[in-house]
Amino acid sequence: MEDSAARGVYPGGWLTAGHNTWTYYLVSRPVVRINQMLARLGIYGGQIAEDDGATPDREAILTAALARFLALADRHKFGFVLLDLSGNYRSAVERLAPERRASLVYLGGDAIVAEINKLTARVPPERHRVPKDGHYTGEYMAAWVEVLAPAVQRAMALAR
Repeated sequence: MEDSAARGVYPGGWLTAGHNTWTYYLVSRPVVRINQMLARLGIYGGQIAEDDGATPDREAILTAALARFLALADRHKFGFVLLDLSGNYRSAVERLAPERRASLVYLGGDAIVAEINKLTARVPPERHRVPKDGHYTGEYMAAWVEVLAPAVQRAMALAR
């Protein structure tokens, strides 16, 4: 991400989840494929899972990814809104030093989920998604915007 930002290419969403692409494709992925092949041949008795022994520590990935996003926010003077409905980032956010939180607007936990559920309940379930398409409808997303707009305004205020 940092290399892309240096070239003026900014992410539009989640990119790497902390994985080094070359390490993944040149080291981890071949090891997994070889283990899968050996398991199918009955030579290796392990699991055939995609992440069999090749996945780094999940908490370390989340912490590193958050640190990278916040470093970009600080360097390029923008506020970063983290919508964490699952609560995966909660411990990483809680461990941040106060000065590292300066560019972060964190939306996570039960309160934000309850607020989103309350506002989206106004839209009947059959109108949540576009038929035969799967994308969310504008009507459904408008309920999300009511929750997210104040956070985005706070993030814009953080931009220096």
